[in-house]
Amino acid sequence: MNEFILAEVNFFLASFLWGVLLFLAYDQFVILRKIIHHAKPMIAIEDIGFWITAGILIFRMMYQMNDGVIRYYAVISLILGMKLYQILFSRMIVKAGSSVGLWIKKQIRRFLHFIASPLRLLIKQVKRFLHFIGRIIKKRLMIIWNFITNRLKLRMKKYKIERRKRLQEKLEGQLKEQVEPLVRRGVLELVSEPIGKGEINEKEKIQEKKKKRA
Repeated sequence: MNEFILAEVNFFLASFLWGVLLFLAYDQFVILRKIIHHAKPMIAIEDIGFWITAGILIFRMMYQMNDGVIRYYAVISLILGMKLYQILFSRMIVKAGSSVGLWIKKQIRRFLHFIASPLRLLIKQVKRFLHFIGRIIKKRLMIIWNFITNRLKLRMKKYKIERRKRLQEKLEGQLKEQVEPLVRRGVLELVSEPIGKGEINEKEKIQEKKKKRA
């Protein structure tokens, strides 16, 4: 067989095989999405990244096998490989792969639940212990706080009483200073007032006697 024709046949088969492998690789993303939920933005990013990578790999294959020359039959072979794989094997592989993946996921969950049960119990006991310690500390702090507040109240009460006494003593001193001169003045007036009246009466009597003599 002519070497040129043999190279073209090899190129055709390689393109067909690349189509099968690319769709098989894409099915792995589909299986992963069935096992683990993916958001729509994440699916779009995965698809864009996959097809960019696939384009680079296909170009590299064509460059190596056909010096980068794109043949129409190579493109047809690539699409044919993808389509035949999708029709014959894709559903079966996706179903089997997703079933196995979900089973593995279920077993991992059971294992983690089995491991986490003692850990959850330990965490629960630690929380109870911390809650108990917290209540004791809270009670002690409340006792200390009440003691401090009561002492402060007593000190404030004593301070107010002392302040009231000082103000009362001050007012009494001021009143005493103001009243004492007035008291002294009143006593003197009371003492001197009868004498003055007696002198006036004697003078009147003397004047009356003089009038009678005249």
